[in-house]
Amino acid sequence: MRHVLTIGLILTGLCPLTQAKGPQLGVTFPNMKLGLWEVHSEIVGNDAQAEVMRQQQKQMQEMMKKMSPEARAQMQQAIGKQGMHYDPGSGSVKVCIKPERIQSLKQGEVETPQHCSKPVITTRNNGWSFTMSCNEKGRRTDMTGNVTLSGDSAYTSTFNIASQNETGQTKIMAFKQSAKWISAACIQG
Repeated sequence: MRHVLTIGLILTGLCPLTQAKGPQLGVTFPNMKLGLWEVHSEIVGNDAQAEVMRQQQKQMQEMMKKMSPEARAQMQQAIGKQGMHYDPGSGSVKVCIKPERIQSLKQGEVETPQHCSKPVITTRNNGWSFTMSCNEKGRRTDMTGNVTLSGDSAYTSTFNIASQNETGQTKIMAFKQSAKWISAACIQG
């Protein structure tokens, strides 16, 4: 489950490709505007698991709305260190895309969570796709994702995460995101 939370933050931050470090030289990424992006994520699916996850997401949003100003500020500061800002009201995340992030993408450098393989990235003119796996304490998590740009100031994406639970059963979670560029100025975190 820890991978899912880590991966959720990474996906929101423009998939795992926006955090840089690691070799995949020769990869060319499509152009994106620099600055502040707003990302909306949605859990996809009509099964019981998807409904439980949607309820948990709503509960987390409500819990965050009720946090003391000090606790909320502390949480936002921690998220801010990742170049993100979470809006508990809408559930959206604002992400700052800086020149060094784009440069690291163009150089093919990708940071991965601990216990995970480097993503295999395939690019095209209007986006990219990736696959990656994690394995911690015998539990495997496989991720696939597809990002489609709409010009340089919007994108949509889909992600599937297949993970093993404590009993070894595989659970599949599906997410979709839409994002839009807001401004050239980023939130100071």
